[in-house]
Amino acid sequence: MLRTGTAPRVLIATFGSRGDIRPHVLLARTLMARGHEVTLLTNEEFQNYCRNLGVEPVLISTPFGRHLGARPAGSPRPSLSGFLRDANAFVTDAFRQCHGLIRGADLVVYNASAFFCAELAREQGKPAIHVALQPLLPSCRAPLSLLSGAGCGSLSTRLSHQAMRALPLLLRSGIREGRRRTGAGARLRPWTNPLTTGLHYADQVLAFSESLVADPGDWPGRKTQTGFWFDKAPPAPLSAEVRQFLGAGPPPVYVGFGSMVWRSRKNARLVIEALRLFEGRVVLGPAIARTEDDLPPNVLRLGFHDHAALFPHMAAAIHHGGAGTTAEGLRHGLPTAVFPVIGDQGFWGAQVARLGAGPPPVPLRRVTPAILADTLHRVSATPAYEKAAAGLATRLAAEPGLERAVDLIETRLTEAAAQESIHLAPGLQVRAGRLGHGTGGLLLPPAAARNLARLRNPFRKQPVPEGALEAGRA
Repeated sequence: MLRTGTAPRVLIATFGSRGDIRPHVLLARTLMARGHEVTLLTNEEFQNYCRNLGVEPVLISTPFGRHLGARPAGSPRPSLSGFLRDANAFVTDAFRQCHGLIRGADLVVYNASAFFCAELAREQGKPAIHVALQPLLPSCRAPLSLLSGAGCGSLSTRLSHQAMRALPLLLRSGIREGRRRTGAGARLRPWTNPLTTGLHYADQVLAFSESLVADPGDWPGRKTQTGFWFDKAPPAPLSAEVRQFLGAGPPPVYVGFGSMVWRSRKNARLVIEALRLFEGRVVLGPAIARTEDDLPPNVLRLGFHDHAALFPHMAAAIHHGGAGTTAEGLRHGLPTAVFPVIGDQGFWGAQVARLGAGPPPVPLRRVTPAILADTLHRVSATPAYEKAAAGLATRLAAEPGLERAVDLIETRLTEAAAQESIHLAPGLQVRAGRLGHGTGGLLLPPAAARNLARLRNPFRKQPVPEGALEAGRA
């Protein structure tokens, strides 16, 4: 129930990599600036990252993050059984904490990794909003973006959107234990599709640009496409070392693979060999920058950094194709080449190539020093790529992005407050054509009865069919 005289409370539950977390931290900060009380629940390894962006998070303490980071040299390779054990423990803790925090929230925002939040919010009668950083809604016209190699035939397209049912199967013990501890989530099943759970209850916020991916015409649900979410605050100044390097010659090419740390040592050797074939200037991003190899003076070794501060000074970008990195590069008009590792990265690389802002993506595992060196030459010396990227930058700048998402959240909070102000007697029923107890009561036109049912729960799938709706189930 909304509390009068207090700031609305919003719970944001987001789990995953740095790229999954960052947009939600920006959302939390923007909501706080508008006077809302925000709780951000996320992985423990991002505590300092969130704090540096001005948000104090609530943490899931189960040690799952060790599977997302680079392994120290000589350490044993983690087993699949160990990975699944830690993942299920993480889900149990996340399920338990989400259930408790939703009780004190007026609205819940969650990402696909916290898919169970939709059902937990529904059980407690709280409005929910699912944020997708890539196309996740089912479609008969486009395959699932997370499976960038999926075929485009009718059958393969449909099947691709069912592939994520494997995730709850792998996490079934964690979900089962979360249900046992909380007594909630009874509708969640091992075969639940996490991408469609809550589809007819939660709003779907599509936090990516129509310029790259437009609605194919059959995306279901209440959806709002906002464009990418960018940090509009001025970035921190670049270090003296970076400024000195940038001032010593023409704009360099950025090469980095974000938090994609798998085979990082092999990838570092690949890049070093390619640099010997490419005589231009290069800035190396995280993971690759950790290599101990001696680098020529035309290469700058750089750790984690703010893309918003660095990319305006680059000539082009070569990276793994994460949604956030791709968006930030195109925002600054950078010709882009994508060497995807996993998930939706190949999808974003394909969109960049389709729009003419870079070459077709090549999976990182297939890249050789010669391919990388050739790509460095192409992205830094192809006028057509530069022209297409500049056009995309103009279109991205015109999109509302994060502000539109915040406006939607405030609209849903207002609707929930209006719903709370309507007090119907216990046992009262809304029927097509009649309002009252049992078979008696006030006669209403069918349309009025349907509208009243919607008003009592504006988050119910629309439209409400004619027929009996018990007050406790509406």
